[in-house]
Amino acid sequence: MNLLPKRGTDFAKKDYWTDFFNKRKDPFEWYGSYMELNEYFIKYVKPEDEILMVGCGNSELSDELHDMQKCKLITNIDISENVIKRMQKKAEESKRQMIYEVGDVTELKYRDQQFNCVIDKGTLDAMMVDDSDETCQLIARMFDEIGRVLKSGGRYILITLAQEHIAKFVAQEFELRKGWMLRLHEHIPSGSEDGVIPLPVFVIVLTRLRYKDGTAPDKLMEIFPAVEAHSNPKPMRAYTADEISDFCKSRQEWSQLKGLVSRTLQSEVHFSMYSKGSDVPRFDLYVVDDSRGVRDMAFFIVAAGREFDWSYSSPQGRKQFLNELRDMTGGGFKRMVYVLKNMVHSYGNNDQVKEELSWLVKELKHRKCYDRQIPFLTEGEDQARSYVASGKSELSGEYIIEESKARGQDGSECAYRRLIFKNQPTLVQSECKVKMEFERVKKGKKKITKLRRIFDKSYVASEYYYGLVSALDMIAKNVKEPKVLVIGLGGGVLSNFLEARYPAAALTSVEIDPVMVKIARVYFDLPETCNVVVADGLKFLEERKEQYDLIILDVDQKDPSLALRCPPEPFITESSLEMWKNGLREGGVLAINLVCRHSEQRVEIVKRCEKVFSTAIVGNCTEGDINKTLLLSASNIRKPLAEAVKAATWQSEQDSQCVARMFQSLRF
Repeated sequence: MNLLPKRGTDFAKKDYWTDFFNKRKDPFEWYGSYMELNEYFIKYVKPEDEILMVGCGNSELSDELHDMQKCKLITNIDISENVIKRMQKKAEESKRQMIYEVGDVTELKYRDQQFNCVIDKGTLDAMMVDDSDETCQLIARMFDEIGRVLKSGGRYILITLAQEHIAKFVAQEFELRKGWMLRLHEHIPSGSEDGVIPLPVFVIVLTRLRYKDGTAPDKLMEIFPAVEAHSNPKPMRAYTADEISDFCKSRQEWSQLKGLVSRTLQSEVHFSMYSKGSDVPRFDLYVVDDSRGVRDMAFFIVAAGREFDWSYSSPQGRKQFLNELRDMTGGGFKRMVYVLKNMVHSYGNNDQVKEELSWLVKELKHRKCYDRQIPFLTEGEDQARSYVASGKSELSGEYIIEESKARGQDGSECAYRRLIFKNQPTLVQSECKVKMEFERVKKGKKKITKLRRIFDKSYVASEYYYGLVSALDMIAKNVKEPKVLVIGLGGGVLSNFLEARYPAAALTSVEIDPVMVKIARVYFDLPETCNVVVADGLKFLEERKEQYDLIILDVDQKDPSLALRCPPEPFITESSLEMWKNGLREGGVLAINLVCRHSEQRVEIVKRCEKVFSTAIVGNCTEGDINKTLLLSASNIRKPLAEAVKAATWQSEQDSQCVARMFQSLRF
């Protein structure tokens, strides 16, 4: 029997509920029965309380409160006349002297301060079908009426799934209303027989407080996480409405994640964990399944300083490492949870990390995991990072240059040098690979062995390089000495890469920050022969009035709060795009490294580019929708680009596959 409405807005209509209760004769318990939720009723409902049950439906909650907690003064209301008639008859037959009346919670007929307790189990969720002005005004009237009929010290017990728009509205409303104390309890329902992970239910207890002189006390908001879901179930003080709604959202997302990982995964799952008060992830975790494993599950704590190893930093590496573990451990594991630490935080030893994460074992288990002991594995002690340099730029802020050892895909030892800005500590601004080779050199009359550092300029530091390079592969087929303009130098890694791959190209790099130029020269081996101009990249082309075969926009903005991270908005306005277009030779390409977290804004940018350029090709990085490579041209470059991608030579087959995935829209 299908009782779901055709549209979500039908939940707010009286006719829907009349039809619902005509079809559904047996009791229907939204979000759980009394026995599942009784800990909250025992805590907040007293036998002598006068109770108003709003949107009672045919629930047995009032019966249970009457029988189990000896609550005799219960008034039940619902907008559905047929269900009220049935419940009146049921109360008479059972000799429970409860009141059942047809009533509208937005226009209560009861006197001021009549009730000690108002209970709402699912009624708000049914009424607040969206966050339109009309709906919000309706719910505000409901809250007005509930506040009016509650006595001082009375409780409004709201049981809800707290969808995002509902949680946000409730928290904001009661943050603004004077004289309310808010306590948010997270309740985890028991799982179903088929192993489905249920969404959390939230019990929000709003206590009406009035002083004798009519004034309201200071605001108090507390969050009580479910004991199962948190290592520290003690209440947490909340100071803003956003903290309340953010908590609900995070717990719902966690429930969805648990539901996802309760089954065998076709592809790995990644999520981050944060310390309270920090915007920087404390751990990045990757859940990877292997059906050929023997034991159920293990955690692998990656040693600090090794998080950039290919085995741990790439999906292919994590999968291969799991395969290798089958031989190393006599059968391997069906599931591995890789734990990567962040250099910004301190952790203690591996035993302390294990203790900190031990609660995750139950949360991330496959539903058919039967092993009692889940091992935590590691590969040696943390690797020391060496800080090469640090400093401050007036334009870019404080920075550090660090280096750590790692193993490449071929297993060889190398080092990775990185430029990181302190205001964005999880974002690697520039990265290069440094190989270590021993050589025999003369010192006086003797020969000594010396360690030589070689910067590997063929290293693909970022996936979007593939798109930029593919454009130059295409251009170089027809232009012997292509003119290339790179806006945004950073650590000079991209410029080094282009010079190494295309020695015949005439390359000019533009960087507004002179400190970045010094960093590129001194710490990232950018040669003096590489032409770098210190200038505003947005004004450079307009002032020089030159034309290029390839213009690359690889410049970011330093405000992490903005969804558009690269390039800054002024670089991709319609007038700016026209300027870049005019700066291209015939058949030339504008290549943009686009990083935008807002999907609608990202679509708008692509549409803007399509308006200015006759050809707009979007390359997809494995980071998903966040990172794109845009190749724009006034010429039809689809076929020659497809041919160039097909013919390109790369260091490995995986590089070639990555390029092919990026341009799947092209026909090869």
